[in-house]
Amino acid sequence: MIGRLSLILVFVPLTSAFQCALDSKVTGNHFVKDTTPIPLAERPRLFDWVNFKSDSEAQSYYGKHPERRPGQNIGPYHTWFYLFGQITSIQPTALISAAVHSGEKFFKAMVNCKLSTYTVSSHHGVFRKGKLIKGCEKGDFDLVFKITQRNAGFFMFNGMLLDDKIIKRFRTEEANEYLRTDYTPMRFTEALTYTAKLVGGGGKLDRVSIGKCVAYPSSLKKCNEINDYISERTITPTRPVSLYNVGYTRKCWEGNGEYFHFVDDTIHGDVESIGRPYCCCINMRSGEISTSQRPYYQPNRQGKMEIAGYTEERCVKRKTYRLIEPCPFRCQDQWDQDIFNNFPRKNDPHANIHS
Repeated sequence: MIGRLSLILVFVPLTSAFQCALDSKVTGNHFVKDTTPIPLAERPRLFDWVNFKSDSEAQSYYGKHPERRPGQNIGPYHTWFYLFGQITSIQPTALISAAVHSGEKFFKAMVNCKLSTYTVSSHHGVFRKGKLIKGCEKGDFDLVFKITQRNAGFFMFNGMLLDDKIIKRFRTEEANEYLRTDYTPMRFTEALTYTAKLVGGGGKLDRVSIGKCVAYPSSLKKCNEINDYISERTITPTRPVSLYNVGYTRKCWEGNGEYFHFVDDTIHGDVESIGRPYCCCINMRSGEISTSQRPYYQPNRQGKMEIAGYTEERCVKRKTYRLIEPCPFRCQDQWDQDIFNNFPRKNDPHANIHS
């Protein structure tokens, strides 16, 4: 499950960046990060959507055989570049910018808080421009760039797509159409440098997170707040292009939305975790995936679950989509009795193993 971003060679898990390869504080309202070369290869297209009568039939098949999914990409594809900060004034004059560079080529977004406008440009000139729907409101902001293909990607500011041209594409004549942004003037197949800057008054930069991952502002600590943030940036019928597909939210402890469930059996932590959901042991307070060794269980001849061995795996892919199937380990090391005492969850199938 663990997605390792090919353009960053370190793995730093933080509570406000789930599965990101890089999560770094920004000082001085200016950030520059050079990256290593990006692999150009793609997996061969072993199968195609034309073999199936419908999208649902194709999705079902590729859920069971993700390695055969057409266009399974290697390298930068489906990589997020997050810029987080705060607007500190009711009437900010800040100019917020973020860009990826490759030699003389670049792809850049600039948000003008004073005029409530945005401009997306490249080495060829202006690519898109327009008005912000909500402007730069006081509080947290995010400017995110997502690479979707080797020559396609888009910027979003506070959940607003900075592109007014959505085009239709067809997988095959027999499959449904889908919507996406247009191709960019730059191909993202070489070594990249990521830069971010804020000039002017009424704002400051906080963090940059990069990877095949989900990240969110540092101020968000509660599970339900994080899920609200992710949901506002998830694809819906009325928002066909956005940062995430369905399935990136976290499982919260139902006794209180502030904490995370210690067994997350619906999780898709990164773009590599396609198909069936995973089982992961989660720190109930921070939301981090546990890395400690834990027992996994299998039924014995009498049908009783017993310890079958120990694993250091962070997560295990579920055998089926049926969520009534128990996870193979019970995550005792992440159980927080104080949370359960204060916010008991009735009929929790996991809780009785700790009583």
